[in-house]
Amino acid sequence: MGWSWPIRRMALGRVLLFWRRWPMAFRAACCLLAVPLLLADWIPLPSDELAHVTPALILPHVGHSFFFDLKQLGIEGPSDREGTSALVLREDGRELLPGQTHAAIATQSGGRCSHWGHHLFFSSSDQSDPRANGKVYSLTLPHRLGERLDGLLAWLPPALAKPAFWGLLVLLLGLSPAVTAGLDYWRYRSVPWLLVLAGATGAWWLLAVNRINVATLGGKLSYLGALLGLVFLLLLQLFGQFRASRVASLQRLSAAARVYGWALHTGLMVALLFLLFEAGARLVPVFDAYAVNPGSRYFWPEWYQPRNSLGYHDREPSAKRGPRVLLLGDSFTEGAGVRSHERFSARLEQIWREKQPGLEVFAGACCGFDTLDEAELLEKTGDRLGPDLVVVCYVLNDAERDSPQYTPSPAARWLNQALLQKFPSYLFYRMRAVRQTTNWAEIEANVRRQHQPESPGWKYVQDGLDRIARWCDERNVARAFVALPLFVTEAQNYRVQMEQAVIAARQRGFEAFSLLDAFDGRWGDFALSRYELHPSAEAHSRIARFIADRVRVPEMRFRLPQSNGVD
Repeated sequence: MGWSWPIRRMALGRVLLFWRRWPMAFRAACCLLAVPLLLADWIPLPSDELAHVTPALILPHVGHSFFFDLKQLGIEGPSDREGTSALVLREDGRELLPGQTHAAIATQSGGRCSHWGHHLFFSSSDQSDPRANGKVYSLTLPHRLGERLDGLLAWLPPALAKPAFWGLLVLLLGLSPAVTAGLDYWRYRSVPWLLVLAGATGAWWLLAVNRINVATLGGKLSYLGALLGLVFLLLLQLFGQFRASRVASLQRLSAAARVYGWALHTGLMVALLFLLFEAGARLVPVFDAYAVNPGSRYFWPEWYQPRNSLGYHDREPSAKRGPRVLLLGDSFTEGAGVRSHERFSARLEQIWREKQPGLEVFAGACCGFDTLDEAELLEKTGDRLGPDLVVVCYVLNDAERDSPQYTPSPAARWLNQALLQKFPSYLFYRMRAVRQTTNWAEIEANVRRQHQPESPGWKYVQDGLDRIARWCDERNVARAFVALPLFVTEAQNYRVQMEQAVIAARQRGFEAFSLLDAFDGRWGDFALSRYELHPSAEAHSRIARFIADRVRVPEMRFRLPQSNGVD
């Protein structure tokens, strides 16, 4: 035999030694691969400098908000309307706050911005006019490792095209006892888990894309099918766990292997239960006015439509053919939760056109506006519209400016972003809406406090009314004021505050009315849903009829003040 046998025996020994140690090497490789996959969305790559925004491109919007057209800069891409925009707007090199609501940009300023469609809405950090404050505004497009990996995975379905998904699978595979536990583990644990995971991934994708119309019977049947499928997956998971508990070889696994199995089983159960309740919540959609509701794209699509050149959620004004009426207000006037033809501005126009065919009514309104914001909107856009009657539509939360506001913790903000913007979750929204709209005692206390004569909010209301009255006087424009109730059973409790607002308006020359008694004491029946206090389509119809009955049909009155050089 000579030297051949020891050599062969040594080679075989090395192979056997490697075979016994390969699970550890395999696990280490899986962990090293999983880390960059899991963190891909946070690993930065060099950014692209896209453009500098010159003052000539910036246009005023509403309140403290300005905007510019990205098409003029040759920039296109997904916006916050479709998901999350990747564009970053910088002010003197400092990144502004992205993904903000348009109401927050207009009213709170503070360097907020939003990429919406082909426009970018923003406010300066110090409430100054970005066209004249001397600050440099630039657009950059940051890149991260996840984008590059997304491109490599683009051929996969959306639910499987995320690097974090594959990173989690690689990590679970590397840590899995299936690497060393043998065939029984694959048969009774790994294979059932993989089947359940595949089914749960498909259900997650169906719910996450949010492309099923929850308002139709077909949409409800689709979610019912998802619900039944998740019930089946849940039963399969429980059955697989039961079978595994009766296999003797699996009971002799190490403590680490048993902990791994328990953790994976528990995680899958929690995920399935969440998806199960999510599908159930979508079977009974909530029709309301909050744009964060994932169903709003179906029952309030106007929220996703671009505003006109004046910043109104209304049609573009053409050449003036008759008297014009401008309604100033917040989400009530904007028609939150109802279609544009159901808003009281549209219904009022129909009623008045029977007497004045060329009359037009425009809704200069935005969610979150107060009386001071409405005054600013009138001063910026009124001369371009040329209204002959301005109607201030007052809601009791108009006096909340500078009132203490609840500031969510970083964890709460992350949860809101993850489950309202990223996923989005009906279940989480419903729980959030119930919590925010059931504490009426606190809401009533806030309204009373905000309407105290010396409160900052009430002073802002008076300041706004003064500015609106002054603008109308300078242009010979008629003005009216209507106080709208909160559409809750307890609306009667706010009578004093509504009358306070009416008196303040009359003192400033407004033709002023309260609509509290226009609903036969059944305010809660006219709410859009039991989760909130916005008016329903029927309530809008009553509001329009009330205004038409009490406010005179306007005549052509508007004229520019002499200071503008126009008679």
